[in-house]
Amino acid sequence: MKLVLDTVVASELRRVRTGRADPAFAAWAEAAPLAEAFISVVTLHEMEVGCLLTARKDPARAQVYSAWLATLAEAFEGRIVDVTRPIASTAAAYHVPDPAPFADALIGATAAHLNATLATRNTGDFTRFPIPTINPWTPTTPHPAHRTV
Repeated sequence: MKLVLDTVVASELRRVRTGRADPAFAAWAEAAPLAEAFISVVTLHEMEVGCLLTARKDPARAQVYSAWLATLAEAFEGRIVDVTRPIASTAAAYHVPDPAPFADALIGATAAHLNATLATRNTGDFTRFPIPTINPWTPTTPHPAHRTV
């Protein structure tokens, strides 16, 4: 199964490494083919914004998050999908007839262009897009064999 990880899933991977992840998510992450999964450059953007906002109140914590984000980007090297014109066009279509959250539309369009399943905790946010989704926090989510990032 080809996967695109939503921002919430990519973020939770950090908790797996520290042993603080939800048990169902940790089991999914251990078995999922994450070494072959993709992330959108939009996910990196959202995470970088989070680091910058954290730095305003807790610079030390922001440094830890920034270091982990660099590690994540390195782990996904070659599997970080840029927003191309076709992805942007598909995301634009997701805004009609009703506007969609900008980042969700771009991440959903990325999954659509890769013919991939989107892994997200927020499956309801993506039901309006014609893409398959899975929720790694749901214990019944299939666990294809592989390793975590």
